Amino acid sequence: MLKRMILAAASLPAALLLGELAARWSGRAPEMTLITAGRFRLSSNPAIGYEPVPYFEHHGDKEEYFEFQGRSNNLGFRDRDHARQKEPYACRILVLGDSLTMGLYIERTEDVFTSVLERTLAERGRRAEVLNFGVSGYNTRQEVATLIEKGLEYEPDVVVLAYCLNDVEEMNGGIMTRLRVEKKERGGIERSMLPPWLARSALYRLVYSRWLSASAEKERKDLRMKLKQDTVEPSLRLLRETAAERGFKTVVAVFPPREDRRSPERLRRITELCASNGFACLDLQPVFDGQAAVSGENLMHDGWHPSVAGHLFAGRALAEYLMGNRLVP
Repeated sequence: MLKRMILAAASLPAALLLGELAARWSGRAPEMTLITAGRFRLSSNPAIGYEPVPYFEHHGDKEEYFEFQGRSNNLGFRDRDHARQKEPYACRILVLGDSLTMGLYIERTEDVFTSVLERTLAERGRRAEVLNFGVSGYNTRQEVATLIEKGLEYEPDVVVLAYCLNDVEEMNGGIMTRLRVEKKERGGIERSMLPPWLARSALYRLVYSRWLSASAEKERKDLRMKLKQDTVEPSLRLLRETAAERGFKTVVAVFPPREDRRSPERLRRITELCASNGFACLDLQPVFDGQAAVSGENLMHDGWHPSVAGHLFAGRALAEYLMGNRLVP
């Protein structure tokens, strides 16, 4: 019996090697391909759907799916690279959000509210590091999934969810549709679908394309349909469970839309959901209304996105809120 087990174990590598050689010789294994739309590519995580491309750099007039000028960081976000190990005695604040957090229409990264937040805390003598995980078009489900997949390894002390009242809808500007069309036209296997070490194997690519891709695509399709639904409540519940497990505090900062797009019902609902999940909640609408009345500045670029002045006041208000509630030591 033992001899048979040893023989089987010894023959398995040889069989895999022969299968690999046969797959390469036959030429039937599909090649890897890179499917992108501007700064975005398909994600291997169906709960995320799509993700920003790391170290993507753009300079030019074209805006659709490029979002901002300059280079993204090692994760694709509009931010500098951050070390996995945080500095001693520093408070690490991770900000989740959509195009509002990514800073759509904001020319300089230092004017985005996440940069203002970090700068204001430093001016107040607080040692804090702010990580911007904002991605255009994301809803609450994608944001929480991104935190779990990419953000938890940075061990945040505070997670700020920058909530927009349209997060109950699918508002990604057709990014997913564009990527699916590109994938269908290009053929092959999208590079992000397989781990790099498996992607090198022609045998695995052949097996994946023949038997595994159909089930993976069905799962992705099912979750894409869920992205069109209101996923806020279950996503906040998952965020609460993750916070309890990992020991970080959660703050939901509700950004106001332009006055003609405000919804008291949606605002009341997110406020109630924050209370039921034990999240601190900062409603920025009174801040925007008060500052606009005093300064006379236009704090909104369009219906949903703040102007440079709006980002400034939002970053400062968030810093004061975190300090006032002793969330930043």
